[in-house]
Amino acid sequence: MARRKRLKFNNIKTFYHVFSKTVGSEFFLDTDKKKKFFVDTLKRLSIFFSIKVKHFVVMTNHFHLILETCPEIKISDEELIQKAKKAKLFKNLVLKKDFIKLRKKLNDISEFMKLLKQIYAQWYNKNFERSGYFWGSRFKSIIIQPGIHLLNCIIYVILNPVRAKMVTSPEKYKFSSLHMNKNEYKFLKHSENYEKFHNKMENFFKKDIMGESKFINMVKNLIKKNI
Repeated sequence: MARRKRLKFNNIKTFYHVFSKTVGSEFFLDTDKKKKFFVDTLKRLSIFFSIKVKHFVVMTNHFHLILETCPEIKISDEELIQKAKKAKLFKNLVLKKDFIKLRKKLNDISEFMKLLKQIYAQWYNKNFERSGYFWGSRFKSIIIQPGIHLLNCIIYVILNPVRAKMVTSPEKYKFSSLHMNKNEYKFLKHSENYEKFHNKMENFFKKDIMGESKFINMVKNLIKKNI
């Protein structure tokens, strides 16, 4: 059976909720060292790709990301080389066709996620004397409408450690965007959304698009037009 085609846009600004589990849901990411390398890898990739990591949480057997893709910015070959060097990626850029191929990856979440999971799995297997598949099935991605739907999804993501009873308050969990930017998100402590949204959000993850019917229809029409 052919795999279902992923919904994505590389040439317009789009928000995605992305999540993935380890193979067999094993608790491979069970130490600070393992989680830190994952966050460090995220930082590396964000240097090169035209994709912003808006929010994230790294759990012991899965992770959640909220990514923002941006219309591709024109950069010279030299700038592309410098970005790749800074991110320690794609060391053998020589031919013109290499640059053309690489530019197509800059705003593509599939390429971003492929590299993220690949780099992490190789590091883990090498450092912890392990072999075989590290991640389970391919990552799940959901297109999110900006506004309240995006806010709800952010709250769901950063409440993961609270629901897992790892911390009593989300900003106390070290490996999340909230902890790293807790001053920016103080309002969440006083929001009614803080305790409510995680139950009803579960149903959204069965869909590929999260938003009002008007937004969902707009996205579907864009897909049909192959924009």
